[in-house]
Amino acid sequence: EYPGLEDTFSVRLPLISMDGVKLIPDSVNVDVFVDLFTEKSFRVPILCENVPNDMIMRTFPLYANVSFNVGSSLFDDIDEDDFVLTVDYNDVVAGNNVCKVLVKTMPDGVSQLRVSPSNVEYIIEERRYEW
Repeated sequence: EYPGLEDTFSVRLPLISMDGVKLIPDSVNVDVFVDLFTEKSFRVPILCENVPNDMIMRTFPLYANVSFNVGSSLFDDIDEDDFVLTVDYNDVVAGNNVCKVLVKTMPDGVSQLRVSPSNVEYIIEERRYEW
């Protein structure tokens, strides 16, 4: 263990021997690359899933903020289109006007993701077809 790493380093470590096993070589070089983490955030639309064709589901608000930590090497590669936030019509409980925002997709390299608000209000309307 190397707690408190702040910079890249290399170390040669011995392999642990086992009875009846010959190790060649008996040690390995380990290179540890440290990447600085920073916080990034976006405003992402909330999509409604599994809504019957004759219904419309609207959330309030329409967007949620996502905040997360990411390594500086990936900072410029991640944008709001890499996140998909949803609410599921099938999870709506009758009489409850609040539903949970689900993270359907997020990019690799993201940690400590926070979604705000994590619950949103919604309304369900009957779709009216006008011919």
